Amino acid sequence: MSGTNLFDRDRSGTELQPREHGTEFNIGEWLRVLRRRWLLVAAACALVVAAGAGWAMHLLGPSAPGPRAEATLLQTRTIGDVTVLTDDEGYTLYWFGPDSATKSACLDSCARSWLPVTGPATWDSGVTGTIGAIVRPGGALQATYNGHPLYTTTADTGPGQTKGNGVWSHGGEWHEVTVPGRAG
Repeated sequence: MSGTNLFDRDRSGTELQPREHGTEFNIGEWLRVLRRRWLLVAAACALVVAAGAGWAMHLLGPSAPGPRAEATLLQTRTIGDVTVLTDDEGYTLYWFGPDSATKSACLDSCARSWLPVTGPATWDSGVTGTIGAIVRPGGALQATYNGHPLYTTTADTGPGQTKGNGVWSHGGEWHEVTVPGRAG
């Protein structure tokens, strides 16, 4: 063997003979090695892109919920001495200070802690005020009450709790939705 050069032998292992100008070069073997290296590089790039896309999807979190087939039923409930608006399971509903009547300011990680109430909404006899809906980014409907987009919070672990009232979170203050009168 004439050295440690990768190209000193052909595929069968036979030592290559020097060419006329004193070089040991087999273009076929060189192209096969180059092709293998490019395939490995392409596979590594594909893995990096797939991992990056997976990480980006992880950071985005779950997608916004789509519209439900049936409407969310809004009800009233007395908690302490206050009549509050609740969803059909009895969870207290909240509004967010930075929201407007047409747009939610609670997006991404905020919407994972403060869950938007899916629209459209209906109400029982104890609910007074204006019920509506806005369109969230992504097209899902979010129920509104008197011009405020509605939310529940993951801090309330059961019906009848108001752990989110007066909380400063995600750039604004959260308020329980109060309703005039007594719960029905």
